[in-house]
Amino acid sequence: MDNDNVNETLSPMERLSACARLVSVEVHIPSFRRKDKRAAAEYSKARGAKEGRHDIHKVLVNSPHLKAIVSLGNDARTIIRNSCPPYSQGRFLCPNEKILDIYNGVLDVFTEMERHKDAFLKDYPAQMAAAQLELGADYHEHEYPTVEDLRAYKLSWDFHRDPVPIEADFRGELEADTLQELQDTYTEKANMRMKRTLETVMEALVEKIGRVSDQLTDREVNEDLKRQPRTKCKSFHGTLITNVLNLVDQLDICNVHNDVEISNLQSNLRNLLSSVNTEQLKASDTLRADTKEQVDAILKKLPTLNF
Repeated sequence: MDNDNVNETLSPMERLSACARLVSVEVHIPSFRRKDKRAAAEYSKARGAKEGRHDIHKVLVNSPHLKAIVSLGNDARTIIRNSCPPYSQGRFLCPNEKILDIYNGVLDVFTEMERHKDAFLKDYPAQMAAAQLELGADYHEHEYPTVEDLRAYKLSWDFHRDPVPIEADFRGELEADTLQELQDTYTEKANMRMKRTLETVMEALVEKIGRVSDQLTDREVNEDLKRQPRTKCKSFHGTLITNVLNLVDQLDICNVHNDVEISNLQSNLRNLLSSVNTEQLKASDTLRADTKEQVDAILKKLPTLNF
């Protein structure tokens, strides 16, 4: 973690709280699906299966606008997931300097979601009328939210920015020993969350580095055989490198204990992968071999996480 402007007398969690926020996207979308136990039981019986072995749902609304909102909601979460390491309960650690860019990216997605929401609500009465005809006796109006409720809160989304909690807020009068025990337990859990966050990023990084090594391994080409690859170089894209560097950047906020091994790993990967690009690697057998050798050396020296 970059502590240039953070008081070194602070604890690791206090430094983290000063440098980052917990960000998340919350999306509320009714499923517009209902489990049909009767239909499931009848189907199981017709197939000679035990009751309860089949699961059947009826679809209340089948709208392309609703499907688009679901997809865009996932896109909004992906913006955060691609730039920030996970913390807990769907929240991600976001360095303060990245919050505005991430918020603007999510806001662009929300704007598109609002457009589909307006179109969906405009078409909603027609969707209900169509469902009444298509579902027949299985249509029940009480299963459909009102347009007003959908507009107000049932079909909604938000971007949350919360402080990283340093210690729990234990309200009420507690004995000093009890209060200290609760605070110690909370601190231990916070440290475990950060350890899991760091391990998650490191596991993804190891997988991505391994993929770089594999893709930089030249394949054999036998010109005497038909249907052989034209070159020794495997096919890969620019994301081969950028995916690694993105995870290296995420380690900035994860390394709250300033582990020297992790800092050195970041430095080595940045120096190596920032000095090459995919076009250069594809064009030069020598550069590809040299880069792979250095990547393999880094893989062998990856730090053991233990703080």
